[in-house]
Amino acid sequence: MASIVSDKMTYTRRILIDSGSEATLISRRFANTLKAKMHKHHTNLSVGGEFPLESDMVVDLTLFCPRKYSTREITIQAYVVDKVCKDLQGQDTSQIRRMDFIQGKQLADPLMGEPGQVDLLLDIADSYRCYLTNMASSASGELKAFETIFSWIIGGGTPSTPSEEAVCRRVEKHQETADEICEHLWKIDQLPGEEELLTGDDQRAIDLFNSTTTREEDGRLVVQLPRKYPTPQLGESRPIALQSFFLQNERGLRRKEKLDEYVAQVRDYAERDHAEKVPIEDLAKPNSEQFYLPMHGVEKAMSTTTKLRVVSDASAKSSTGISLNDTLITGPSLYPELTTVLSTSFACGILLTLLIFPKCFGRFFFTLPKEITIDTL
Repeated sequence: MASIVSDKMTYTRRILIDSGSEATLISRRFANTLKAKMHKHHTNLSVGGEFPLESDMVVDLTLFCPRKYSTREITIQAYVVDKVCKDLQGQDTSQIRRMDFIQGKQLADPLMGEPGQVDLLLDIADSYRCYLTNMASSASGELKAFETIFSWIIGGGTPSTPSEEAVCRRVEKHQETADEICEHLWKIDQLPGEEELLTGDDQRAIDLFNSTTTREEDGRLVVQLPRKYPTPQLGESRPIALQSFFLQNERGLRRKEKLDEYVAQVRDYAERDHAEKVPIEDLAKPNSEQFYLPMHGVEKAMSTTTKLRVVSDASAKSSTGISLNDTLITGPSLYPELTTVLSTSFACGILLTLLIFPKCFGRFFFTLPKEITIDTL
């Protein structure tokens, strides 16, 4: 359940969070009920790339939890369509409600499992903006509960008999307006990096960095890990990390007589406060709250400072086949495109040549005009 606010009205409705949709949809009937201000915007949509679905209007809405579970709210833009999707079918959820992993958790939809129509569908980008950090799973791992700004939702599947009817929908958005086509044509002539187009995950990484980064008294910056939502489930990592060190790394270090140097590097990290000893009580934390990174030594004989460096492997898989890196979004590239660097360097080189050797450049290649006349249409 979510409270949906337009310019004039507020209503509480069931919404459908759809991670397979590229467009957020609202039924025309509900948009009229909200008395939402509609803007003309013709867009061609398709379901599964096959069935046509047109929208000629968009509306701006704000969503938040009607029971004040969270103070967060999100603003969305929804495409107005005649019908969002087929009505939800009834399903017996009594067994799910009795499972231990959701006991004590407030469900976002108290009518879970009951039939009803869908007036608002959130696409994958808007859905991710609703997720908070916590997650729980059933003993089998088939069902998962995700905390959102509307409280807890449940996803996954349970063993069931084959149904006579199966529905697979994927809403795709196709931009067809003249303005957008012209905009794409202009962007073809732009060099990479002139205008960085950020994906939803890139923007989330930037927003997370700006909102959670703090500076400690000693001047160090503390940054929250940019986790994906929903976050893939990490498994056991401690046995893998221990096996990696004792069976592979330590044996090789002893053979090369580098173990003392490796230990000295680790102690140096601790003395510089780059690392700290894990409290005993933290060893009992669940996998969702801790992860053991395998470490190994990397030798660089040509280095003039540190011949042996201690490296952590965040790509190492846990028992579920998921690594720490798999749970994090990478964020936008902080380096300029190579073509931009080369083209800029080439242009600067020509400019410097003109400034330093104007006479020679003009004598051997061409004569620079004193003025340029541009004809305009």
